[in-house]
Formats: sequence, structure tokens, C-alpha cells
Amino acid sequence: MLDLVATMTGLAGPRPVFASEADFQHALAWEIQRVHPSARIRLEFRPAYLDRRGYLDIWVADVDWAAAIELKYFTRALDKVVGDERFELLNQGAQDICRYDFVRDVARVEAVARRTPGVSGYALALTNDSSYWREPQYQRPTIDAAFRLHEGRTLTGLLGWSSDAAPGTTRGRTEVHALTGSYPLHWRDYSRVTDGPAGTFQYLLVEVPAASGNGDASGVGVHAADPVESGDSVVEALHRDPTMDFDDRFRRTGDDDGWTVDNRRLRSSLP
Repeated sequence: MLDLVATMTGLAGPRPVFASEADFQHALAWEIQRVHPSARIRLEFRPAYLDRRGYLDIWVADVDWAAAIELKYFTRALDKVVGDERFELLNQGAQDICRYDFVRDVARVEAVARRTPGVSGYALALTNDSSYWREPQYQRPTIDAAFRLHEGRTLTGLLGWSSDAAPGTTRGRTEVHALTGSYPLHWRDYSRVTDGPAGTFQYLLVEVPAASGNGDASGVGVHAADPVESGDSVVEALHRDPTMDFDDRFRRTGDDDGWTVDNRRLRSSLP
């Protein structure tokens, strides 16, 4: 199974800082491949049931498990030479929007994990901006209070902007996210590349456990009442070819094992 805490620990030594979110994405995928050489890894993977903007940053499928990963890299201005490479990170700001985007990632991977038995979901944020992990010292309400990510908070339930949020802030981000799980937030040390407030990197990892193979997989097409082990069939199909749409995944899995697809459900084709 995937252990992203151990993976991040292994990655921090050779890669304590990244030039961009894409750099982080590729380095993390490479480290996962190193630890799990038998896994099939895809970047910008789009499950057939997600909307047209529903790409997953990293998709990992091994023989008996799979993982959907969304990641963010929030930066504060930093100019530092590490080894033989210079890193000039921008001051991204817009922390309220960035927090919203991370909560959206949690909602997305939760939807994937709940819909596909055997698949775990992970939302990961790496940053050198302490405003994300420190609890605010003031008590006045803010427009992004529902999306706060500081240490010790729990994400759960309906999470949306306050009524005072301006249209310019919420443009393209108006959805209220409904989390069915409860996710306590814990930040972990990643690296320290220099003294000063922008030299320390921490990461936040939210994990959505894989649903049981006997759970409700009606959104995918295999039901608990079917005479097959739903979770195993799903993961096996994803492992064999993650580029196929779901009808093809199950059709090919069924062909291999003596089953056919009937109205998006596996049926026995054996006499």
C-alpha cells in the first residue's frame, strides 16, 4: 500500500525545495515509482466519471490497490541556491483562494475514493508560508473561515465562502463542498533550506481511506450484490489499463474471467 508520509520523507533529502508545482508533481511521482516499481503511474489522469475539469494530479495503480492524489505547492518569496540549482520562488499570496482550492482537492479525492472501492484518496499541500499552518491570532470573521487549514482544525461537512465574499474572489470557485468524512489536520516538517520565515517547508496530508469492496460501488458499475468481489475487480481493471473508460475496463476484466457487461454490471457468461 502507499505510505505518502514515508514517501515525502524519502523525497525531502534529495529534493528539499521545488521550482514549481509541476516540478513537485513529477518528483513525487518518480519517488512513488521508485518505492513501488510494479505500480503504474499516470499524471493528469481523468476518471471517466469526473467532470471535464476533473483531472487527478497523480494516479497510482498496483496489483491490489490504487490511489488518487491531488497536490498543491503554495509558496512564499524565496531566493536560494540548493546544491547546483537556484530556486526563485514567488510570493503567491491569495491564501483564501489557495485554501479553497485545497478543500476542493479533498472533496475530489473523497468522491473518487467513495465511488471506487479499493481506491484511496490523498490531498497534499506543501508550503513555506506559515500562514497556512498557524492558527490566526485574531477572532474577527473572514470570508474563507470554512477553508482554514491550520494545525488542529478538522475539515468536515458543508464548506463554503461567507456571504461577504466578493464576486471577484469567488469567480470560478462558487461551489459549496460537502465532505462526508471528518479530517483532522496535522502539518509535518518537510525541509529547512535556510534561516528566516520562508526557509521552512511543511506539508499537510489528508487521507481518504479506501472503501470496502463490499460497499456501494453503484457509481462505477459493480454492486455489492454481484457475485464477484467488487473492489478486486475494480482495482485489477484499473491496473491493467488506466486509459480505458469504465465500460471498457469492466468489459475487458469480464472477458478475462468469464463475465460480461450488462447495463454497466458484470454478469456471468459461463454456462
